[in-house]
Amino acid sequence: MKNFEKFFASNKNVIFIYSVLSLIYFFNPLLTGKLLAGSDFLAGIYVSKKWLVSWLKKFYFPLWFPYERLGYGTLEAFWMDIFTPTGALRLILPAHVQFIFGFFFYTVLAGFGTYLFLKELKLNSLSSFIGGIFYAFSGILITNTSAGHLNRLISASLMPLVLYFLYSGIKRKSLFYFIFAGATAGWQFLGGQFQMTYFCFLMYIPFFFYVLLTEKTSLKEKLKMLIYSMIGISLTFLLFSAYSIPILKNMKFVARGITRGYDYAASWPMTPLESFDFIFVNFTGFFDTYWGPNYFRIHHIYLGLFPVFFFILSFYFKNKKYIWFFFITFLITLTFAWGKFFFTHKIFYHLVPGIKKFRGPSNIIFITTFCIIILSAYGLEYFKNNPDNKKIKITFLFFLILFIFSLLFTDFLKGLFRQFINSYQPVYHLTSGTLNKKLTALEKAMTLFRQNLLLLIFEIIIVLIIFKQFKKYRNYLFLIFPLIMFVEVFIFLRPRFLKVTDLEKYTKKDKIIEFLENKKNEFRVFYFPGTYMHENDGILTLYGIEDIGGYVANPLQRFQDFIGAGRSVMFNPQNLIKNRNLINLLNVRYLILPSFPLDTSSLTGRTKSIVKFLLDYTRDMNLVLKTQQNFLFENKKEFGRFFVKNKIYAAESKEEALSLLINKNYGDSFVVVERKFLPKNYENYNKNGEIIFNYEILDKKPDFYKIKVKLNKNAPLVFSMCYHPAWNAYIDGRKVKVFPADYTLMGILVPEGEHEIIFRFGSRYHFVGIFLTLTGFFIIFLSFALFILKR
Repeated sequence: MKNFEKFFASNKNVIFIYSVLSLIYFFNPLLTGKLLAGSDFLAGIYVSKKWLVSWLKKFYFPLWFPYERLGYGTLEAFWMDIFTPTGALRLILPAHVQFIFGFFFYTVLAGFGTYLFLKELKLNSLSSFIGGIFYAFSGILITNTSAGHLNRLISASLMPLVLYFLYSGIKRKSLFYFIFAGATAGWQFLGGQFQMTYFCFLMYIPFFFYVLLTEKTSLKEKLKMLIYSMIGISLTFLLFSAYSIPILKNMKFVARGITRGYDYAASWPMTPLESFDFIFVNFTGFFDTYWGPNYFRIHHIYLGLFPVFFFILSFYFKNKKYIWFFFITFLITLTFAWGKFFFTHKIFYHLVPGIKKFRGPSNIIFITTFCIIILSAYGLEYFKNNPDNKKIKITFLFFLILFIFSLLFTDFLKGLFRQFINSYQPVYHLTSGTLNKKLTALEKAMTLFRQNLLLLIFEIIIVLIIFKQFKKYRNYLFLIFPLIMFVEVFIFLRPRFLKVTDLEKYTKKDKIIEFLENKKNEFRVFYFPGTYMHENDGILTLYGIEDIGGYVANPLQRFQDFIGAGRSVMFNPQNLIKNRNLINLLNVRYLILPSFPLDTSSLTGRTKSIVKFLLDYTRDMNLVLKTQQNFLFENKKEFGRFFVKNKIYAAESKEEALSLLINKNYGDSFVVVERKFLPKNYENYNKNGEIIFNYEILDKKPDFYKIKVKLNKNAPLVFSMCYHPAWNAYIDGRKVKVFPADYTLMGILVPEGEHEIIFRFGSRYHFVGIFLTLTGFFIIFLSFALFILKR
C-alpha cells in the first residue's frame, strides 16, 4: 500500500494521469482538427482570434478592431489571453486548435493545482489525487465547452494554484511563493473572466488572513507576510495593467460601463432548487430540459454522488481548522449564487465593492464547487482511515433511503415543480409560450431524473458490496470514486456540452461573400437582425468585410444610441430601420435583406405591408445579387469612409444632436456636433457654396489611417469610424482636436488646400499599461530564475 500511495505522491505521475484523462475527454476535437462548436466561440471569437494572430505574425499589435459596429478597442474589449502562455501558442498553432488545447491544458492545471493545494494542507497523496480529479472534471468547469467559455475555465482552473502558492508562502515564509501567487492571479485576470477572478479575490483575502492569524508566529513574522502579500497583489495588478488601465478609462464610453441597479445585478441567479444539480445530472435540466426561471442554461454544476457524500463525511474529521473555513465559504458563495432568492444578496450588493457592476451571481458557483471538493478530500481521508465506522454506513444508508424515497414520489415532486414554474410569471414576466416550454422541459427532465435516481441507487449498492467483499484490496478500491465520476461526466455531460463542427464547412463562403470580398474601396454592410446567416459568427470579418452589426460583448454606447439599441449590447438598429438615411453616414454601401417578391399585386395582409416596406426602404438602391435566402442591394448614396460638409450645426446637448440626426435628417446637410466639443474657431468652417473634396488612402492598419486630402475651402472632415477619445489626428504632422461628429463618428477641422492627415488610435494609457504588463513579466522571469538558483 505504501508503494501505491507513493505513486500518487509523484507530481509527474499525477500530471501524466490528469493529462491522459483530459486527452480522452477532449480527443475530439483536439486530435481531429475539428472546430469547437461553442455558441459564444463561434459568435465571432474564433474569427477575432484568427484576425489578431494574423497581425501579431507581422509583429504588429492592433489596438482597434474595425470590422464590427464601426470599431472598438481590442484591449478595452478585453480580448482574452493575448498575454498568457497559452495565448502565445496562437503564433504556432491554428487558432481553433490553440483554443481547444486551452481546454485540455487548463483542465489538467485545475486538477494539478487542487492536488498540490490538498497535499500542502497535509492530506494523503491519494486523497489529494482524487480531489484533483473531482475538481478538474466537475460540471461547472468541464461544461464550459458548450459556449466556448475558455476564459471561465481559466479563472476557475488557476484558483487552486493561487491558493497553493499563497498557503505555501505563509508556511515557508518565502517571498517567492507570494510572487508566484501574484503571477498566477495576474494570469487569471489576463486570460480569465474578470468577474469570476474578482470573486476569487473575495476568497483569497479572507483565506490569507485566516491562515496568517491562526499561525503560531511572531507579530514581526506576520507583518512580514503581510508585506509579502502586498508585493504579490501589486504584481497581479502590474500584470493586468495592459487591460485594466484602458478598461477603466473606457468604462464611461461603453454599454456595460455603468451601474444598473439591484435587479440587473441580481439577474441570472441559480435558484436554491438548482443546487440539487450537484448530485443529479437531470434534475432542473439543461438546454431543452431546463425548467428553471432563467431563459436558458448552457453550463452545468454536476459533481455526482460521491464528492457530495465525502463532503458530508468531512465533518467527522478530527482537525477542523480548514474545514470550517471552506464550509463557511461554501455557505456564503452558495447563497450568493442564489441571488435575490436569498436575503443576504442585498447585503453583498450594498457592502461589497464591485458587486453593483456585475450581473449573474451564479458565476460564483465554481468557488462553491471548489469548497465541496476540498471538504470531500477531507471526508475521503476520514473514510480511508475509518472504513468500518458506523457513521459512514449511516450516511450511506441516508443517501440510499433519500434516493428511494425520491424515486417513489417523483410524480408528487413533479406536481410541486409545476406549481413552482407557474409562479415564474408574475416575477419574471414570462409569456405563456415560454411558460409552456418550461412545463414541457419539466416533463422531459423528470423522465430522465427517474433514470438518474435508479443509477445512484445502483451505485450505492455496488460500492457497499465491493467494499465489503474485497476488504483485502480496500485501499486500491478508492480509485473507483474518481473513475465513476469521470465515466458519468463522459457519458452524461460530454455528448451534450462538447460539440464539434467541420472547420471548412463553417468558414465556407456564401454567394454574398464571394460577391463582396474583392470589392475595392472602404465600405460596410448592413442587415436587419435575423435575416442573414452570417450576422453573428464573424465570417464576414474572416473575408475582410466590415459590418455595422455583429456579436460584440460591450459595444460603445454612442453607437448603440445612434442605432436605437439604448443600454442593450445587442444589435437592435431600430433607428436605422426607421430612418434609412442614417446608413449613409455609416459608410453602408451594401444592404442584405431576406429575399422577397418584387411584385406585391398577388400579396395580401401583413405580408404585403412588409414587402412594401422593404421596397420603399430600398428605393434608389440597385439589386445587385439574388440568392435563395437573400437579396443584396447597393446603396450609392452613402458618404464614404471620409466625407465633408459645408457647415457645422452646434447642438446644445447630445440628446439634441441625436434627435436632429434621427428625426430631421440634419446629417444630410450638416456635420452635427455638440457645442461643448467645438473649438472656438469652428465658425470659420461654415462656408456656403460648392465644396470640392478628394481623398486618397495612402496607408492603413486596423488602428491607423494615412490619407491625402484636397479641399477648395475650410471644412469639417468626418471619419466614419466610432468616436473614441483615444483616437488622435494629425494634419501635416500637427496634432488637431478630434471630436464626436454626427453623434457617433469622428470629426476634425481641416483648412483648405492639400494635406496629409493621419488618424491613429492609442493613448498613453494603452502604452503605459502594456509597458507595466511587460515589466510584470520581467519581474516574474527574474524571480523564477533567482528561485531556481537558490534551490
